[in-house]
Amino acid sequence: MSISDSASAHDDDNRSVSKSPERRTSLLVRNLDERQRVEDLRKFFEDFGEIRDIYIPRDYYTRKPRGFGFVEFKHYSDAKKALE
Repeated sequence: MSISDSASAHDDDNRSVSKSPERRTSLLVRNLDERQRVEDLRKFFEDFGEIRDIYIPRDYYTRKPRGFGFVEFKHYSDAKKALE
């Protein structure tokens, strides 16, 4: 897993996203099984803190999960706890 700031000015659909004063953080979760669901990741990571969003990208043509996902925490400190 890796940790990254998610205070970018655009999301995946290139829509403008307002920057909030609060520091939100996303974790990159790699090597996910293709049967892994958003609910599974939420159940695992919610013990570390409040989750804002979970995203598992899918292949454009096959619609199968691509093997990685993002867990966005509301607070930076919660994401940091999840890495420890």
